[in-house]
Amino acid sequence: MQAKVAGLEKKKLEEEKTLEAIFEATKGKTEPIRMEMEAKQKDLIPLKKKVNDVQQKVDVAASEIKMCTYSTSTYVDMMGC
Repeated sequence: MQAKVAGLEKKKLEEEKTLEAIFEATKGKTEPIRMEMEAKQKDLIPLKKKVNDVQQKVDVAASEIKMCTYSTSTYVDMMGC
């Protein structure tokens, strides 16, 4: 059993080295893409803020509509119309 565990641990270390080599080999290719993606995400921050602001206004308007609808229907019920 211990021999099997030792063999698996050795294989795991070998696989980790292989994975690290792959990361290093692709780093030069992926670094420019990562940097561009980060720049685009920074560009999105103000847009996301605007979207959140507008969404808050929409939510407030929706709440006001619900209150008006409820008030109107309550008034109509009270008046017996």
